[in-house]
Amino acid sequence: MIRIGLLGCGRIAKRRSHLLRGGHIAEAKRVAVCAEVRDWADAMAARFDVATHYRIDDLLARKDTDAVSVLTSSAMLS
Repeated sequence: MIRIGLLGCGRIAKRRSHLLRGGHIAEAKRVAVCAEVRDWADAMAARFDVATHYRIDDLLARKDTDAVSVLTSSAMLS
């Protein structure tokens, strides 16, 4: 079982997070989401029934997360 945290809860995350359900990635389970925009994070956490974080440090500090899927806009890379 690979326990995954999602970083980013905007449009990109909504379009790509589907890969983690329906067996597209064997043995993958979402455990948390993280976004600075609280409404987005809260909505996605409710959708997947997982924990919510608003700071990346909090997401990365989790002991039950094996990997983080970065689903942020490429505009955030500059």
